[in-house]
Amino acid sequence: MPDSVNGYTKAEVIATVQDFVGNQSSTFQGTLSEKLTLWQHMFYKLHDWSFAHRDGVGDDLSITLIADTKIYSLNTDEIGNEMRNRDVEKIYSQTSGKERVLHKVDLVKLRKMDPGDTVTGQPTHWAPVRHNQLKVWPTPTSDDLPDTLFVDGKVLGRDLDEDSDHIDIPYDVQETFIQFVIWQILRRERDTRAAEEGQVFADMLRISKSDDMRYLEENAQIQSAEEYYANVGVDMPFNNVIWSRFD
Repeated sequence: MPDSVNGYTKAEVIATVQDFVGNQSSTFQGTLSEKLTLWQHMFYKLHDWSFAHRDGVGDDLSITLIADTKIYSLNTDEIGNEMRNRDVEKIYSQTSGKERVLHKVDLVKLRKMDPGDTVTGQPTHWAPVRHNQLKVWPTPTSDDLPDTLFVDGKVLGRDLDEDSDHIDIPYDVQETFIQFVIWQILRRERDTRAAEEGQVFADMLRISKSDDMRYLEENAQIQSAEEYYANVGVDMPFNNVIWSRFD
């Protein structure tokens, strides 16, 4: 049974789908195991989910810089999750004495700055490479270490390698994801139930997206001036705040 905090594991999702479809074969189970990470990534792309936006420090999306290494991958092995470089919002260091935000540039700009790609030192810039890699500049040496870069941005969910891995989706959205998996596997198997289950998924997705948008709206609502000053700790009527500037 899924726990109430993390929800379903990879194995529990597979078992649930097998029970629903009515196929307990090892071949069918193997297909589900092989495709589950891909389908999780596809699910992330169906909507700009609030839970996909992660804080580098809070969620430990970090890159440990290595001497003489300039290219790093934004994947589960290196930063703890999967991310496209176009979804990176900020890269920064909180290493004591090295706190900074790296400037984003493109590769053309980097080549103009350093045509021979020979400059070394503490990285101050980064550029996207391919779809999920980044290049830091200058290239760090052992003298610039230790140093850790944190990455804020939108993820695609961790790879599901082990049966005990929990799917990287909040508990209250996991049933919608499982219905998505059911629809995908039925389509793949050319099962006649695919169309009906696809409609069930579409209805569930609509509700999940609506709930997610409501969360975003509640946390991005327009505040009155009185609400703003109350939130920043100014304990006086708004008119007093205005006129106090002229006293």
